[in-house]
Amino acid sequence: AEAFDEQSTEARRRALHQVGRALALDASNREAVDTLVKLLTQPPREMPAEALAQIHGSSRRTQRAVARGAMVGYLAWFLFLPFGFWMGVRSPLAALLASAAWAVAALSAYASLRRPDPEGKRRYVGFVATAVAAGATSVVCGPYVLVPTLAVINVMLWLLLPDRTHRLTIVGLGWLTILVPAVLEWTHVVRFYHFKGDQVTIVPSMLDFPAIPTHSFLLLASLALVSVAAVLIARFRDDLTEAESQLHLQAWQLKQLVPPEAQGASAV
Repeated sequence: AEAFDEQSTEARRRALHQVGRALALDASNREAVDTLVKLLTQPPREMPAEALAQIHGSSRRTQRAVARGAMVGYLAWFLFLPFGFWMGVRSPLAALLASAAWAVAALSAYASLRRPDPEGKRRYVGFVATAVAAGATSVVCGPYVLVPTLAVINVMLWLLLPDRTHRLTIVGLGWLTILVPAVLEWTHVVRFYHFKGDQVTIVPSMLDFPAIPTHSFLLLASLALVSVAAVLIARFRDDLTEAESQLHLQAWQLKQLVPPEAQGASAV
């Protein structure tokens, strides 16, 4: 009764200890069985400190894994630079700025995930830097080609983290990744597209668009984006499956502590 009245971690620990001793002496002790079932099916109001420490440790391991994948993914921009030279670099300055944006994105994401600071400033730098890099890719084919997929993957990557406090910020930056270059196009500050009749032409900005190199670049870039998204989701699904398996195994082991005649009551 003390555990349910006080709802404290220490009271619950004492109650579990006492119930365990009672069942060890008499496995058919109905009162001890009922108390054990209540303790296992009614979680405490506050998470115990030990459980919180384990959750934080698990989150850190997830962040370190995401950090490695994120850095590799953001640096993939440089794997496609040979295609840019094959297509023909029209604006070296645009290519340099876009490459710098992706390098900063990779480093800031890795730093914020690998070594998060308590105030979350590095995390915000990572949010903004990766969104800017994705938006800067508009210099290739405008804000409606490749950029939306990059924005989706970037938002998805950050949302995989367990911290819920920045979700609206992440989604908002995902919108801005597309909206900012789109507004620049609408206001004719930068021209990405040329509309004539029922035709839309991509205006060369950073690169020229010869047929074969352009087809090759767009095909491989699209396949790479699908692969990156698949790897991220598969990794997250594997981690989730492992966690679910551990929880079900622990639940099964705890169930064995309860006599068969009381297991029906614990399932209600």
